[in-house]
Amino acid sequence: MRKFWIAIAIGALVCLALGFIWTARLDMPSPPPWWYGKNAVLRFEVWEPGKDMATAAGTIPKGPLDVMYVFGLKASVETDFRGSSGNSLHKVELKPIWKRLQRLPKGEKLSLQEGDARVDLWIDTKEPTAAK
Repeated sequence: MRKFWIAIAIGALVCLALGFIWTARLDMPSPPPWWYGKNAVLRFEVWEPGKDMATAAGTIPKGPLDVMYVFGLKASVETDFRGSSGNSLHKVELKPIWKRLQRLPKGEKLSLQEGDARVDLWIDTKEPTAAK
């Protein structure tokens, strides 16, 4: 019976430690950002010179990226596509820019230069916008 209670105590300590690490690593901005409590996603677009449209775009759920950031895993946005000018590879590591990205005001994009292309990243929500 004693081993059972020791196992329960160790399990509780592990849960508390994980909760502390999770809270400390996420470092939720104060006051809470506009996307807090909503179904947030990370959107990105790759703009290459001479093109009038984005050559690549995508949406990634924010939840799994938060988990990857908390546990120190490498998270990146990587596009590898074959365009009219051949293969294009663009990669942006999210770990160094994650805090800046989370604090962006609604509708603002974080633009990064990646080689000769510009990569725009921003946080959005999955909620549909009302038609005007």
